[in-house]
Amino acid sequence: MQKNVFILLLIFAGLISINLSAQPNPRTVMPQKHYVGIEGDDIDNIMVAQNNSYWCWAATIEMVLNYYKVYVPQDSIVKKVYGLDENSELPDYGATIETIQDRLNCSDVDTNGTTYTISSEMGKGAPNPSVLIRELGEKKPVIIGYDTGEGGHTVLITAASYINTPSGPKITSIVVRDPMPDAAFDMNNGRIEYPGKFLAQRIHAYWLIDVEVN
Repeated sequence: MQKNVFILLLIFAGLISINLSAQPNPRTVMPQKHYVGIEGDDIDNIMVAQNNSYWCWAATIEMVLNYYKVYVPQDSIVKKVYGLDENSELPDYGATIETIQDRLNCSDVDTNGTTYTISSEMGKGAPNPSVLIRELGEKKPVIIGYDTGEGGHTVLITAASYINTPSGPKITSIVVRDPMPDAAFDMNNGRIEYPGKFLAQRIHAYWLIDVEVN
């Protein structure tokens, strides 16, 4: 009988211990999540789908220029880089980091006859959290190239969430606009929100953009 009572007491004590350990520590304060970036409607208005399988880079550049009210279609961007193929058609080519860098540092005239200058600062890997937060806080979208597992892809970062930690801000999620014409594009104008660490580990280059209209 005493043994049974002892066993019951042990079980009861264990249950109490489990219950107490499951309760949140009243002294523990969850870090507040902050959001920074460009309003969704502002990006919806400048979204374009890529017109060919490998034109994500050109479509993303077109979106950035659209955002700054400069209008250069992706077809023109591709033609500037590659010209026409042997069939007098635009080739369905991707772009190297150097090619993208070249098109993000030039002066040209848009379809409305407006002269503009686009300049960029390129970095390898993911942008530093403080840098990304600063750019998005100034309502500047950021271009990134990342590895999908099947190849490279270029998209536009338009927003992010983060928490402040003793060692600095930590990005918890990254919102991109993806020009790939798939289900996500049809449903949300290409808006995809990725876990911050998941995407950051796959980014191989980024561009901080400035556009001046002359």
